[in-house]
Amino acid sequence: KNPHAPTIRVDSSRILPLYAAYREAASSVEATIRDAKSALKARREREGDAEIKLNSSASQKPPDNNEDTKKIPNGDVGEHQDAAQAESQFKNLLSTSCEIINSRGTVILEMRRANYKSLRLKELREIVDVANHFVKESETICKKRFYGLRGTLNNQTKIFLEAFHTRSLNQLVACLEGEQWAQADVPREFQDLVDREFKKRIQSSRRDGVESKSARVIFFAQNGTQTGLRKFAVVSSTLILLKMISAYIDCASQLKDIGTDVLNKLITLLQIFNSKSCGLVLGAAAIQTAGLKNINVTHLSLVSQSLGLVVSQIPVIRAALASQLPEKQLLFLDNFNNVQNDYRQHQEEIFKKLVQIIQQLAVSALNALAETPWMTGKSEITDGMKLDKGIKKLMGQTASMHNKLTLYIDQEQRDKIFSQIAEVFSHTCKRFVVTPFERGSPSVRKKISIQIQHILSRLRGLSGLGRSACKDLEVFIV
Repeated sequence: KNPHAPTIRVDSSRILPLYAAYREAASSVEATIRDAKSALKARREREGDAEIKLNSSASQKPPDNNEDTKKIPNGDVGEHQDAAQAESQFKNLLSTSCEIINSRGTVILEMRRANYKSLRLKELREIVDVANHFVKESETICKKRFYGLRGTLNNQTKIFLEAFHTRSLNQLVACLEGEQWAQADVPREFQDLVDREFKKRIQSSRRDGVESKSARVIFFAQNGTQTGLRKFAVVSSTLILLKMISAYIDCASQLKDIGTDVLNKLITLLQIFNSKSCGLVLGAAAIQTAGLKNINVTHLSLVSQSLGLVVSQIPVIRAALASQLPEKQLLFLDNFNNVQNDYRQHQEEIFKKLVQIIQQLAVSALNALAETPWMTGKSEITDGMKLDKGIKKLMGQTASMHNKLTLYIDQEQRDKIFSQIAEVFSHTCKRFVVTPFERGSPSVRKKISIQIQHILSRLRGLSGLGRSACKDLEVFIV
């Protein structure tokens, strides 16, 4: 109870002297039994030869109805019974010794229960290996099962896992809450986690042959082919999550008896990463926790990329864990389907948020345009056929988002987002300019046409949209 007392680590070598003494005693008992059996067998063979001679010389004597005495002389019956009794006693002694030593081993492990929380995986594995070997040897010698020590080992490994999982969760949450949501450099070790640890490696993922210590993105070969090569820009917390995933897989590999427990803990870890990042960025909690001024396109893009990387790795994680689980427990791997769906839904929410940002900007700019005196008919056009400053700023902001998304996310995802943005422009423009265009003078119609022409020109100039974007707005061109 003294808080200043030194921590006593569980050292597997402490069990070894006891185990060695036990094994030596067991071997001695087995040797004694074997010697007794050999001596008895030799004695029977010698007496058997003598009996044959005796029978041949006394063939005229009446037959002896006692069959046992034909096989074993009267003097040896007692010796035979004594040997059998000794063998039974030796076996009982051996079994009792095994039970006592297994019971004492259980007590030793229970006394050090608190220490398991601070063990490293390698240290725990040493203890598990020694104890399991000890139990198996005992069961082989005694021809019976010893469940006590096995159960204790299982409980202690679960204690270790619970502590390991709690530390991981606390570390991940702390990293996420302090995350600035800026693109992180990717040290080579994290690229190696994807290439080797998760059993997906291709030679061409070496960034154009440049061997560097770090990169700006993580590469992953979809379906193990160069044509499926994808890149992910991620934040620091994502790199930490990758390392944790690797540690959980290693834990499942080293402690197969609790593989299902490890799988469930890993799923919880992935769920926490998803829910926490959602609250911090989409929910804007990072403004308080990390001191961000606002949540911008870069933050949203990097969260989406981090989620995308995890989604791409889930099939690989499943395969790695499947090799560590018994066949009857493989059904638990289906829980990853829910995780994958949650991550994809989170990504869709981010894409909707990006569209909403442009929608809000478009509504604000076009509403301001609709309220100008020349649009309402309260005054004549005094500044000529100039482009409205609000429209010019709006299209600059739209192009800026396009550039950032091009930098951070997949082209396919970017084009999907901007096809929705183009629909937003069509709907919003028609909402604010249809009436002024129809009722306005030719000069008003001409000036509206200039604004729409600029919108179409800038949108269609963005990669992935083309001349088909907002085709319904061409009716306002005069």
